[in-house]
Amino acid sequence: MRVNGIFFDLYGTLLIYGDMTAAWSDWLTEFHSYLSTHGLSLSKESFAKHCDRFFGKEEPPPQPDGSSVFERRIQALCLDLGLSVRVGDIRRIANTIANTWQKHILLDPDCRPVL
Repeated sequence: MRVNGIFFDLYGTLLIYGDMTAAWSDWLTEFHSYLSTHGLSLSKESFAKHCDRFFGKEEPPPQPDGSSVFERRIQALCLDLGLSVRVGDIRRIANTIANTWQKHILLDPDCRPVL
Protein backbone atom coordinates (compact mmCIF):
# COMPACT_ATOMS: atom_id res chain seq x y z
CA MET A 1 0.00 0.00 0.00
CA ARG A 2 1.34 3.42 -0.97
CA VAL A 3 0.78 6.21 1.56
CA ASN A 4 -0.02 9.56 -0.08
CA GLY A 5 -0.50 11.52 3.08
CA ILE A 6 -1.12 11.48 6.80
CA PHE A 7 -3.63 13.62 8.66
CA PHE A 8 -2.95 14.84 12.19
CA ASP A 9 -5.30 16.49 14.60
CA LEU A 10 -3.85 19.93 15.20
CA TYR A 11 -5.05 21.03 18.64
CA GLY A 12 -4.29 18.62 21.46
CA THR A 13 -2.00 16.56 19.21
CA LEU A 14 0.55 18.71 17.40
CA LEU A 15 -0.25 21.80 19.42
CA ILE A 16 -0.67 21.73 23.20
CA TYR A 17 -3.15 23.88 25.06
CA GLY A 18 -1.64 26.14 27.68
CA ASP A 19 -3.61 28.13 30.25
CA MET A 20 -6.91 28.33 28.41
CA THR A 21 -8.54 30.43 31.13
CA ALA A 22 -5.88 33.06 30.47
CA ALA A 23 -6.27 32.56 26.72
CA TRP A 24 -10.02 33.23 26.92
CA SER A 25 -9.49 36.26 29.17
CA ASP A 26 -6.82 37.76 26.90
CA TRP A 27 -8.89 37.01 23.77
CA LEU A 28 -11.98 38.62 25.29
CA THR A 29 -10.05 41.66 26.54
CA GLU A 30 -8.45 42.22 23.12
CA PHE A 31 -11.75 41.69 21.29
CA HIS A 32 -13.62 44.05 23.63
CA SER A 33 -10.89 46.68 23.35
CA TYR A 34 -10.86 46.51 19.55
CA LEU A 35 -14.64 46.76 19.24
CA SER A 36 -14.70 49.63 21.74
CA THR A 37 -12.80 51.66 19.16
CA HIS A 38 -15.67 50.89 16.76
CA GLY A 39 -18.47 52.08 19.01
CA LEU A 40 -18.99 49.19 21.46
CA SER A 41 -20.24 50.67 24.74
CA LEU A 42 -20.87 47.45 26.68
CA SER A 43 -18.81 46.59 29.72
CA LYS A 44 -16.39 43.71 29.27
CA GLU A 45 -18.65 41.55 31.46
CA SER A 46 -21.72 42.27 29.33
CA PHE A 47 -19.72 41.76 26.15
CA ALA A 48 -18.55 38.37 27.48
CA LYS A 49 -22.17 37.24 27.69
CA HIS A 50 -22.63 38.08 24.00
CA CYS A 51 -19.53 36.00 23.21
CA ASP A 52 -20.93 32.94 24.97
CA ARG A 53 -20.86 30.02 22.49
CA PHE A 54 -19.11 32.26 19.93
CA PHE A 55 -17.56 29.19 18.29
CA GLY A 56 -20.53 26.92 18.96
CA LYS A 57 -23.17 28.91 17.12
CA GLU A 58 -24.32 27.98 13.64
CA GLU A 59 -21.84 28.95 10.96
CA PRO A 60 -22.79 32.23 9.27
CA PRO A 61 -23.44 31.88 5.53
CA PRO A 62 -20.60 32.51 3.06
CA GLN A 63 -20.18 36.07 1.83
CA PRO A 64 -19.04 37.29 -1.60
CA ASP A 65 -16.10 39.11 0.03
CA GLY A 66 -14.39 35.76 0.76
CA SER A 67 -14.48 36.18 4.54
CA SER A 68 -13.43 33.19 6.64
CA VAL A 69 -15.87 31.49 9.00
CA PHE A 70 -14.10 33.20 11.91
CA GLU A 71 -14.43 36.62 10.25
CA ARG A 72 -18.11 35.96 9.52
CA ARG A 73 -18.67 35.04 13.17
CA ILE A 74 -17.12 38.36 14.19
CA GLN A 75 -19.26 40.21 11.64
CA ALA A 76 -22.43 38.47 12.89
CA LEU A 77 -21.60 39.40 16.47
CA CYS A 78 -20.98 43.00 15.43
CA LEU A 79 -24.34 43.13 13.66
CA ASP A 80 -26.06 41.63 16.73
CA LEU A 81 -24.45 44.39 18.80
CA GLY A 82 -25.55 47.09 16.35
CA LEU A 83 -21.99 47.83 15.20
CA SER A 84 -21.14 48.60 11.62
CA VAL A 85 -17.57 47.42 11.05
CA ARG A 86 -15.91 47.36 7.63
CA VAL A 87 -14.57 44.10 6.18
CA GLY A 88 -10.95 45.29 6.44
CA ASP A 89 -11.43 46.06 10.12
CA ILE A 90 -13.10 42.69 10.68
CA ARG A 91 -10.02 41.02 9.17
CA ARG A 92 -7.70 43.04 11.42
CA ILE A 93 -9.79 42.14 14.47
CA ALA A 94 -9.74 38.46 13.46
CA ASN A 95 -5.95 38.44 13.09
CA THR A 96 -5.42 40.31 16.34
CA ILE A 97 -7.63 38.13 18.51
CA ALA A 98 -6.47 34.89 16.86
CA ASN A 99 -2.85 35.85 17.57
CA THR A 100 -3.80 36.70 21.15
CA TRP A 101 -5.33 33.23 21.58
CA GLN A 102 -2.39 31.49 19.91
CA LYS A 103 0.04 32.92 22.48
CA HIS A 104 -1.37 30.28 24.83
CA ILE A 105 -0.90 27.36 22.41
CA LEU A 106 2.48 25.62 22.26
CA LEU A 107 4.03 23.26 19.74
CA ASP A 108 4.31 19.78 21.27
CA PRO A 109 8.06 19.19 21.79
CA ASP A 110 7.67 15.66 20.35
CA CYS A 111 6.06 17.03 17.20
CA ARG A 112 9.22 17.77 15.19
CA PRO A 113 10.93 14.39 15.73
CA VAL A 114 7.69 12.55 14.86
CA LEU A 115 7.08 14.55 11.72
